[in-house]
Amino acid sequence: MATTTISLAAIRRLAVATQAYVPRFRRAPAGDVETVIRRLGAVQLDSISTVHRAHRLTLTSRIGAYDEKDLQALLGSGRVFEYWAHEACLLPVELWPHFRRTMDGGGHWGIHDRALLEHADLVEPVLERIHVGSAIDALVVNAWASDETLSAIRAYVERTLKRS
Repeated sequence: MATTTISLAAIRRLAVATQAYVPRFRRAPAGDVETVIRRLGAVQLDSISTVHRAHRLTLTSRIGAYDEKDLQALLGSGRVFEYWAHEACLLPVELWPHFRRTMDGGGHWGIHDRALLEHADLVEPVLERIHVGSAIDALVVNAWASDETLSAIRAYVERTLKRS
C-alpha cells in the first residue's frame, strides 16, 4: 500500500479552502445568502457583537457584503427560519422537520421547561421591564441575566408562541 505525504501548509490551505471564505471584497447577490446558509447547515446568531453580529461575520466572510434586507426576505418567505438548534441559529427550511419534536414540546433536553419550573420567579422582572416600555434587548438581558433566567425566559416564550 502506497503512502501519500502532504505538508502541514497544504493541510492548512485545504482546511481554510473548505470553509469557503470569499478571497476578496465583493458584493453578494441576494441568492448567495440562502446558498451559504444551506451549505453551512446552520449559522449561529449572537446578540453580543464586539465587531459585528456573529451571523453577519459568518455570511460576509463567505459571500462578501450583502444587503440585510435579503436575509429578512428569506426569513419572511419561510425559506430560512430562526430556531434554537444548539444556539439560536438561522437554518434552511428543509431542516424544519428535524426540529418538530422539540417545537411540539419535547423541549431542549428539558432544560428550558425545568428552568421555568424551578425559576419562574426570574421571568417576571424581565416581563415587567418590557411591559412598562423600558428599553430592553438581547444585549441587556445577556449582560445581567443568569443562565437560569435566560432558560426560563426561553421556556416562557416557547410556551407563549405555541398558544398563539
